[in-house]
Amino acid sequence: MPLITDSEMDDFDAVILKAGFDVNDFHVVDLEDEPTAKEQHPITGTVTHYYNHLHVAGVTITDGELHKGDTIHVKGNTSDFEQKVESMEIDNEAVEVTKPGDQIGLVVIEYTREHDTIYKVT
Repeated sequence: MPLITDSEMDDFDAVILKAGFDVNDFHVVDLEDEPTAKEQHPITGTVTHYYNHLHVAGVTITDGELHKGDTIHVKGNTSDFEQKVESMEIDNEAVEVTKPGDQIGLVVIEYTREHDTIYKVT
């Protein structure tokens, strides 16, 4: 089911033109056709805590292995970014690989929140 009808789209075009914009500056995206992060990549872990002063997320690894150098996608209600895994620790000891059940500290480039999901991209 479309989020906006053709009639509503015509009304939108009229508002855009009245505001002085060109309707060609905008494009319509069908959100139903966009794959979700879950469909794109397997779930690797869940954020359990964020240490703001360290820029470190506490993460429980739930599935598969995570290696230093992998690219991950962090997705939550307000978080949505990709980054390369540069540093991981278990009990203050640097590790290269993690497995399901591990609770790790993961240096992140943006703020994360509890319950954010970590997807392994590569």
